[in-house]
Amino acid sequence: NSYFTMTEDEKWQKFYNKINFYIRQGYTSTDNMRIPDGTRQVLSRFMEEHELNDITDIYELITKAKKAIHDNTEYSLTPGRTPDNENFFDYFLNKNKKGYCVHYASTLALILRMKGYEANFVTGYQVDKANSSLDYIRVYDSSAHAWVEIADDLLGVIPIEATPASSNAVTANQSDNPQSSTPLTQ
Repeated sequence: NSYFTMTEDEKWQKFYNKINFYIRQGYTSTDNMRIPDGTRQVLSRFMEEHELNDITDIYELITKAKKAIHDNTEYSLTPGRTPDNENFFDYFLNKNKKGYCVHYASTLALILRMKGYEANFVTGYQVDKANSSLDYIRVYDSSAHAWVEIADDLLGVIPIEATPASSNAVTANQSDNPQSSTPLTQ
């Protein structure tokens, strides 16, 4: 099957060419009222600077938003703590410019929401199949991950990976020193 030899970008392009995304009925711009003003201002400025406002194609928006975020920040498992008096998004995008999955996924999710798409910030675990057997799977604290999910009328919920180096970083953490993390339940 040619699908398995495609790059991730080719898979997404093929997928988006066939699927017509929609703004779910009942989800309106008034839902954006839940985004605090300071965060809305930071993200609006970022979207304007990176010419994301006029994009109407969801594939293009996701691709360009991810590129803008990735190009302007550095992936780090130790970005430091956001100071108490700082806006999380302003600190990530404009000051510290370092982050991990939580920073990337939450930023992309809010950009998509501000454009009117039903997008959710999701946390869970990215599990390495090397840690599984027939009876159980080991899940380490270091397997924690965050991503974005969007809704599609035909396919339901679709995960979007927002983090630039997520699969390499999580897998490397697990296999380099599995003793450094506590396994969760079977």
